[in-house]
Amino acid sequence: MHVATKLMLACCAAAMVGAPASAQKTGTRIGKNVKTENVGALTQIIAKCIMERQPKMVRTWMNILPGTDAEDKFVKTKEGEFSICTRDDQLVFPDDQELVFQSHQFRYPVALAIARKQLRKSNLAPAGLNPNGKAWFAAPYAALPAGSAVDHNALVLQDFGHCVASTDWRGSRALLLSEEKSGEEKAAVAALAPVLGPCFPANSKIKLTSASLRRALAEPVVHLLGDAGQ
Repeated sequence: MHVATKLMLACCAAAMVGAPASAQKTGTRIGKNVKTENVGALTQIIAKCIMERQPKMVRTWMNILPGTDAEDKFVKTKEGEFSICTRDDQLVFPDDQELVFQSHQFRYPVALAIARKQLRKSNLAPAGLNPNGKAWFAAPYAALPAGSAVDHNALVLQDFGHCVASTDWRGSRALLLSEEKSGEEKAAVAALAPVLGPCFPANSKIKLTSASLRRALAEPVVHLLGDAGQ
């Protein structure tokens, strides 16, 4: 079970909780407003900061199974790093509002930030891609003691993403680098369509959208690049 680690900062957050919509307003220093409907933009700013400040920390994090006690313990010890990034000078928060987030919610945004950074370095696929190969989490998952907490839904999604990325690296790369609701995103999803069925996990209730597909791909791509030394 996730520990609800809340970083109670002067006025900082990521997943907005509890305040009325009119109060949940955040600005950047260049004068743009970030409201509840596009809080993802705010999250990405913070995630990029975390990635750039502590690359070794986030690599360690990505190698811990999601939803485990080990992840909760690790994230709790890194609260200071999350706090620093919510005070990034790109962010200006209202003095009279408190925005709250849970640190583990940044796992996917941080993975996406890492993947995008690495993918921009090269358009070449990693060597040895194998859609029938085991995903990064197979060995640590097998070693978990019976009854241990783990986010099974996240692992099912990542197993799917591992298969998709290993089968169609070019399309996966294009989707991860595309912006939401863009023409590039639409084209990338269309290109990946032929491999989604063969990779789709049996008896899964995954709802396939461009957002869920991007989420499925992010961490597997980070690991595939890392395994290839990229």
